[in-house]
Amino acid sequence: MVLNNNVVKKPTVKSSKWAGQIDALLCVLTAIVAGGCYLNSLNGDFVHDDIYAIKNNPDVNGQSEWTEIFTNDFWGRPMLDNSSHKSYRPLTVLTFRWDYSLSKGTASWFHIVNVVLHSIVSMLFTYMCRNVFSIPRECSITAGLLFAVHPVHSEAVAGIVGRAELLAAIFFLLALICYVKSIDVKYAYETPDFPVTKHPVLLVAMVICTVAAMLFKEHGVTVIGVCGMLDVAIFCRKGIIRVLSERSEAALMRMSPLMVRCLVLTSTFLCLLIFRIWIMAGELPEFLEQDNPASFSDSLTTRVLTYNYLFAFNSWLLLAPVTLCYDWTLGSIPLVESVADPRNLATLVLFATFIMIGYKCFQDFKSQDDSSPSVTLLALVLLVMPFLPASNLFFRVGFVVAERILYLPSLGFSLLVGYGLMVLLRRCRENRKHLMMALLAYLAILATKTWTQNAVWMSREALFRSGVKTLPDNAKVHYNYGNYLKDIGNSQEAVLHYKKSLQLYPHHASVYNNLGTVVTNQTEAEILYKMALKLLPNHKGAYINLGQLLYNGGQREEGVLMVQKSLDIDAHNIEALLTMGKMMMDEQRWTEAEHYIKTAIVEKPSFAKAYNYYGVFLLRKGQVKDAVSYYQQAYKLDELDTIAMSNAADGLRQLGRLDEAEQLLRHSNSIKPDVKTLDQLAMLYFRSGQMSKAQHVYEELMAQSPNDTDIIIHYANVLMRQNELNKAELYAMRVLSHHPSHLEALRAAANIAGIKRRYKEAVYYLREAVAQAALLQKDNVYRAMLSYDLGNMYKDLKEMELAAQYYEETLQLDASKSKAHLNLGAIYHLKGQFANARRHYEAVLKLDPDDQLVKQNLAKLRRLEKQQADVNHTKR
Repeated sequence: MVLNNNVVKKPTVKSSKWAGQIDALLCVLTAIVAGGCYLNSLNGDFVHDDIYAIKNNPDVNGQSEWTEIFTNDFWGRPMLDNSSHKSYRPLTVLTFRWDYSLSKGTASWFHIVNVVLHSIVSMLFTYMCRNVFSIPRECSITAGLLFAVHPVHSEAVAGIVGRAELLAAIFFLLALICYVKSIDVKYAYETPDFPVTKHPVLLVAMVICTVAAMLFKEHGVTVIGVCGMLDVAIFCRKGIIRVLSERSEAALMRMSPLMVRCLVLTSTFLCLLIFRIWIMAGELPEFLEQDNPASFSDSLTTRVLTYNYLFAFNSWLLLAPVTLCYDWTLGSIPLVESVADPRNLATLVLFATFIMIGYKCFQDFKSQDDSSPSVTLLALVLLVMPFLPASNLFFRVGFVVAERILYLPSLGFSLLVGYGLMVLLRRCRENRKHLMMALLAYLAILATKTWTQNAVWMSREALFRSGVKTLPDNAKVHYNYGNYLKDIGNSQEAVLHYKKSLQLYPHHASVYNNLGTVVTNQTEAEILYKMALKLLPNHKGAYINLGQLLYNGGQREEGVLMVQKSLDIDAHNIEALLTMGKMMMDEQRWTEAEHYIKTAIVEKPSFAKAYNYYGVFLLRKGQVKDAVSYYQQAYKLDELDTIAMSNAADGLRQLGRLDEAEQLLRHSNSIKPDVKTLDQLAMLYFRSGQMSKAQHVYEELMAQSPNDTDIIIHYANVLMRQNELNKAELYAMRVLSHHPSHLEALRAAANIAGIKRRYKEAVYYLREAVAQAALLQKDNVYRAMLSYDLGNMYKDLKEMELAAQYYEETLQLDASKSKAHLNLGAIYHLKGQFANARRHYEAVLKLDPDDQLVKQNLAKLRRLEKQQADVNHTKR
């Protein structure tokens, strides 16, 4: 469809050929420039929303059936779930799944695809301007280059989840191109009323592309409005003017081609709207006040003023993208609550500008001139129409400003700038050189800004640091940076940013909840969780965290009740189910524990953590082989699940499959280098008698983590086994000097003192350990081990009464401790209490029928009993 109908000489075949080649080269140039601006984004990682929408999304990483993509939202949650964001973009998710499968989850591949897609959009836009609408070359190439380099696109291109914008834009443009080409352009000049639809196939293609655009991202459907507006205001302009002037039935009859196309557009829109309502089960997504504060304001004045100011703010981001940030919520843009707010001037300037542009478009519509003013109308429609779904005019949206939302509207902005430059070049020919230099400088500045902005999206740290630096008064960026610091173990700095977030916005429930997970004072943590629940009574995470805190603090019933409340809110909550399962295991309520964990597996069969929990359950039940099988299923579902690998390695060790355990631990450490994994590997060597290997690993660990108490004590145990007692004791005492109640340090110190025959000292350490274990509510097996060690020390001190007392205590805690039975039997044997001795000896044989020492002691006991019987008989 030609927008400029200036009288020109009929082009020769040769000139037309060269013109076509030049236009093709300009399209390619635009694509190259677009791709070049984002080359530094190719090595970026998964950041922010990428982690939830791609890395942890079972619909993307292959942990769910591919068909679930069409029933789940963008984040992998069922559309019917109350917690669903209702963002239905199955085709975008499908491309993510393909990429994940091809690249095995490598982020750089996703970035490459995004850059290619942006290049395609830039090329299509330039092609549409020049070859579909016949917009002058200088205007088309300016618009294409401006769109290609604009830094507001950095979030959509360098941020992987922005692919939804890119794909929606491609099919938006394809739909528009198909619609225009379906109309008989030649016929439009012969009959200046209503051009007919010469290519119905292209009209059908337009409908298909529209459906695809919406399934890539929701606002792709706005292409229907764009097509309708352009058809009425540009393609059928002359016919509309004639109908309005004649106002006759004959004139109305000539509108039939337009009416048919409008019917197709309206029917398509209604069908897509009905489908959208159906897939959402008639429910809109639920947002919180911090997502979009203006929409929650009770004041109509505040809502109207703020919404209108946001139009001006977004326009400024397009015109002068100096300050860019990944999140513009919570304090970034304060509400406009009064007509006296100076920011209303920006709103007035914007609306004055739009009124002038609209008036010019109206004048051009009434005129008989088909030249460039139609470019203004096209640009205005492309700018406004795709932005309407994000405007809060029809429904509440979940953000204040989102730069990625400007990807499609920036098509119209770029075209307006290109048109403005074209007008200036034609009117100021003497300054043409200066104007071109100014344009090139503007494009260079924007390209440089894009290049630097891409670096922000390279990693979570870079992104969240940039947010704090760019918008220090934004509570959300401090919250996000605090989450990152918490994840990397920097709890101290995380606390500072959480508190800064609360200082800026004291009503954010999740900040209180997350702050509770990093503070060291348990009382403070409890207060924080309760504050989160006060602000948001349905905060499932706060109920779970509070429940775990209370349970671990000894308030077991209250803890279970809190987690149950989380399940009352959402019976399908996986974390609540698994937490409840763990609590039931600790309570030894095995049937209930199994029920909760199996329910979690049924709810989310692709969730690796649930299989890991069931493996823990089976291990505690003594089913080591089955436990290992579930651990293996866990890390098959999630190849990065090093916790499941660690648990499986421990199970393999218990099964005697030491080589497999060693190999698995080494593999786990190659995925995620971790001192705990190496510690477990060294302990594997220790328990299998490979002391030199264990010592070598611990020497490396001591160099890496010289203050890790667990590693120090484990190293001390290795040194003890190597008979380096003085060095071992030095390390044990080092831990006790800082942590006098450290259980393993007390036990190690006792063992060393025992070996050195300092039995009284050993007794002191063990008594402290026994008391501490009881205080910490350690499991019975562990407490039985300590009591047994204490009994042995009293036995070495020849204090048999106390030794017997602690052996009895051992058996009360763990009746399967055969050595306690043996030692008790020996004590009673020596004291002449033969019946008690026999009872304990026989208990040993029940546990270990092949124990030769017990058999020998029983034989001696029988002889003594016979001798005693003979003596008693002689006396009688």
